[in-house]
Amino acid sequence: MTTTGGGGPRPRGAWWREAAITATAFAFCLLGGVMQADDTLSAPPAAAYIVAVVSCAVLPVRHRAPLTALAATTAVGVLVPPLGLLLTPLTVAPAVVTAYSYAVAARTEQRAASAVLLASAALAASIP
Repeated sequence: MTTTGGGGPRPRGAWWREAAITATAFAFCLLGGVMQADDTLSAPPAAAYIVAVVSCAVLPVRHRAPLTALAATTAVGVLVPPLGLLLTPLTVAPAVVTAYSYAVAARTEQRAASAVLLASAALAASIP
């Protein structure tokens, strides 16, 4: 019988997939910091690097504690507008990854839908 999600031991060869997902989420998050409010592109500010590092740092934990990882990436996403960055789908890519991980690992569809809805509402409420 196959189990989805969960906190069991990870296969030995899965580390490269985790690294690839984390690196991709980091790149997307950093690319989100390149966009400016006046529709121009510029080098990402230091705040974009901080957001990308902090939100991607919790991605390896998403298999053992998916709800905690979702809460952490959502909290970082809520801090994006006060730091002067645009809240774009690229900026919250780590939150999307953890939302998917939680949806796969949740015991019921209602729990998954509730958690993802609350995370989405928190991100939407942070837009000024």
